[in-house]
Amino acid sequence: MISRKDVDGQDRKAVFSALRSFDHTVGLTDEDLFAQTFSLMNLSGEGLSVVKYMVSKGNFLEAADQLADHFHNRTQSILGPCPTGAELADEILGNIFTFYGEKHDLGVDIDWEQNPGTGHWVHDLNRFSYLRPLVGACYGKDDRRYGEKAVGLMMDWIAKTDVCDAFVPKKSPHVWMSYLNIQIHVSVWAEALEHLFPSKFLSGRDLMILLKSVHDQLAYLEIVIPEQNSNWVVFGATGMLKTCLFFPELRDSEQWFKYAWDRFEEQLDNQVLPDGVQFELTPHYHFGVAKSYMLANSLSDKAGKPVPMKSREVLRKMVHYLHQTVTPDRLHLSFNDSDPNCGEGVAGFVTSPETLAACGMASSRVTEGRMFEDLPCEAFPCAGVYFLRDKDLYMAFDGGPYGAHHQHEDKLSFWLAAYGRTLIVDPGRYLYDNTTPFRGYLMQTRAHNTILVDGEDQCSKPHRDLYFSREPLDNFWDASSARVRVSASYDLGYGPEGEIEVTHRRSVTFAVGKYWILLDELTGEGDHDIESRFQFMPGETMVEGDRVRTMYDDANVMVCPAEGSELAVHLEIGQEEPRGGWYSAGYNLIEPAPQVGFSKRKAMPCVFATLLLPYEGARAPDARFYCDGTSYLVEVDGKTDVYSAEELGCLQ
Repeated sequence: MISRKDVDGQDRKAVFSALRSFDHTVGLTDEDLFAQTFSLMNLSGEGLSVVKYMVSKGNFLEAADQLADHFHNRTQSILGPCPTGAELADEILGNIFTFYGEKHDLGVDIDWEQNPGTGHWVHDLNRFSYLRPLVGACYGKDDRRYGEKAVGLMMDWIAKTDVCDAFVPKKSPHVWMSYLNIQIHVSVWAEALEHLFPSKFLSGRDLMILLKSVHDQLAYLEIVIPEQNSNWVVFGATGMLKTCLFFPELRDSEQWFKYAWDRFEEQLDNQVLPDGVQFELTPHYHFGVAKSYMLANSLSDKAGKPVPMKSREVLRKMVHYLHQTVTPDRLHLSFNDSDPNCGEGVAGFVTSPETLAACGMASSRVTEGRMFEDLPCEAFPCAGVYFLRDKDLYMAFDGGPYGAHHQHEDKLSFWLAAYGRTLIVDPGRYLYDNTTPFRGYLMQTRAHNTILVDGEDQCSKPHRDLYFSREPLDNFWDASSARVRVSASYDLGYGPEGEIEVTHRRSVTFAVGKYWILLDELTGEGDHDIESRFQFMPGETMVEGDRVRTMYDDANVMVCPAEGSELAVHLEIGQEEPRGGWYSAGYNLIEPAPQVGFSKRKAMPCVFATLLLPYEGARAPDARFYCDGTSYLVEVDGKTDVYSAEELGCLQ
């Protein structure tokens, strides 16, 4: 198999040889261009006999027009219904593009490498998502201008880009360096063309130029996909599979289909842990990979191609995990680089008939009248993610490792929702642009619901051998009673080099249907400044002595350190230096949100206990949380629960 290192730095002849193609930039006549493009095609399929005959006679110009007629009259429909939503289509006609709320006017002559905006903007330009509103407007408004613009943008990209640049290091950072862009846009082209072909938007000449480009892009993907060890491999294979199914007329389509499935099968073992969680430990990318496997299974089914049983089995496990990541208020658990605001999309995905069919199931635990709120407490022991929940109460606890990619230094953090409202959150990812101060901040420990030591973050990043585990972690989990408990530890040090040798062990006890108790144990040598941080959703919070509570009308949480802890309490909302109190609900969205720190300088070892008490309505219950010397007591509106330190997971 040819790899990028075999091609990088080679001359054009060698590049096109690796692509099993030809150099179309050497002044070919249309007749020569078409003749060589036909050599990249398989003309033995249904409806192509006339084209094949014309090619055999050397009538390449007429054959191109006949091939265009073939595409215009094809009846296959496998990639999906016609897009809807044409709100941005008129602006796109004028080369004005908007991605994640960021708008730029590119003028009359688009430079596909030029980035006028934040770091990721030009990547989105090269992904062609805007073809969908153009196609939607073309048919929704019955106006051919939008279809002509869609085709024009594809042809403009082809005319201005050169696949050989992909093999010159750093020459094409936005068009070719990211093969993710190529796989996304080539499959979006196929989606758009499925709807545009019947309306005869492409001439024979345009079609031949497009087919040559699509061939070269798929051949490029075949070379570069294996160089990654991330979601890119699965996403790249998805783009190949979708595109080659749409273009069976390409000579190598069957080869690429097999290649895509080889990559899918290989990644079932590589990327998906035995408990069904994708190895980046990032719900957003777990969702993306699960969607890719659903599409691979579903599209292969539609095309009458075999689907390996293991692909269905693993997808079932991935969907099973996604059930738990949808919060009761339909946000999405946002550990690591994830977006909270895609919860409705995830809920729709895991309950859709297409997903169930791709899994080989008729129903699941969140279909047939059942609800996400009915899900049980559950552990995912390889990922180290635990759900301590009951009906209206929901906590997701991150007791797992760093993750293969898209990581945050956030071990032992959590997400909490109660009575239909998310209250304590993971802060999200914001924007893939390191020039903004928020990108780095949101990856830090101080942005999360865990502990800082001497003001320093955790230091998991240097320990690549510990990024994920294919075996169950050595965490404690017991969901056998009305008091559910999980315990996990972070022991890789704090500070830029992990030089602060303090271990943090956190236990969470869930009194089912009532509240959660955090027990934080820190061990090490000497005295250290310890700060336990809590990031709330945007909204008002109130500090009352050593307690903090949210101030919504319908549902709230009170954070109560054990009485006598003598902790300093400080509130940060949109703070700049040091940064604190920020929340990103979705990509390119950031807003101030209350964050509270409880801090004290303590000699090691030490223990902190904190009650997280949810309640309905605006009135806070009468509550106490204290230790009487031998036991921890929780008093709520005259009712008392008693816990030994051991029951709460305390080892000291």
